[in-house]
Amino acid sequence: MFEVDTLKYATPATVSRCGMVWFGADTVTFEMAGQHYLKTLQAEPLQGEIDGVPGGPAQTDDDPVMRVQMLAARVFAPHLAGGGLVERALVHAEGLEHIMDFTHARALSTLFALLSKAVLDVVEYDAQHSDFPLDAEASSVFLGRRLLLATVWAFAGDGGRVARQEVSDYVCGATTEELPAGMADESITDYDVGLRGGAVAWEAWADKVPTLEVETHHVTDSSLVVPTTDTLRHESVLAALLAAHRPLLLCGPPGSGKTMTLLAALRRLPDLDVAALNFSSATTPELVLRTLEQYCEYRRTPSGTVLAPSSVGRWLV
Repeated sequence: MFEVDTLKYATPATVSRCGMVWFGADTVTFEMAGQHYLKTLQAEPLQGEIDGVPGGPAQTDDDPVMRVQMLAARVFAPHLAGGGLVERALVHAEGLEHIMDFTHARALSTLFALLSKAVLDVVEYDAQHSDFPLDAEASSVFLGRRLLLATVWAFAGDGGRVARQEVSDYVCGATTEELPAGMADESITDYDVGLRGGAVAWEAWADKVPTLEVETHHVTDSSLVVPTTDTLRHESVLAALLAAHRPLLLCGPPGSGKTMTLLAALRRLPDLDVAALNFSSATTPELVLRTLEQYCEYRRTPSGTVLAPSSVGRWLV
């Protein structure tokens, strides 16, 4: 059985010998995808590493994780409804220039991963501040603002600065959420939503760039990363996608900082092991397997022998 999105590369011999079932783009509508995410959010605890929260599935609505998820579903529901902010932004972003072919499924998958990370951030904050957790109003404000950021990154993250600015302007013009003071002509992606002392506030990424003093003998160190506004916000988005265990693709010309930014994001997630694979014309399947065998072990399972990470409880990237 083959699952493909086009017959562009199929030969006439293949087409004439295979039975086919066509699923149009409208088979799964936007409302279906949104409702599926919301119902899953209300029924199943999110998977992710949360400091201060014991592992194991939640069993009742009294569980603190499920309480936050139920609240998040109520906050997200109006925006994920048909004709809501997210669907209108999705249609608007579709007509802009993107590096990759724009598909609703990919954009929504990214959006849901970023929204889930926002929910986990609230859960983690409550776990670390058990005496003074966020109240429902503060949690709702935080989640509502993070939805704006998630929408721009999910729908225009694979576009240039112009496309990102257009989606940002559209989202800001369509929302009733309080926007950053003095944003003027800036993009909303120039800001982050912070939690400090139970208060929710917009924080400019430019204000979060640390001052770095580089010693003379470290100037030529290729592993040295000088933080900027771009590196900080890109690391934040990458960390959210990696935490959701979603595949991602970084596009950019040589020297634009793809590897540097990715490694910086991976360092923020201590539950991951990294295996670097460089593909070229000389790369063989045996070379790939030898690299994976350094981090994995063969295990017998009911479905056959599998190659699984040797470190228990850790993911291999």
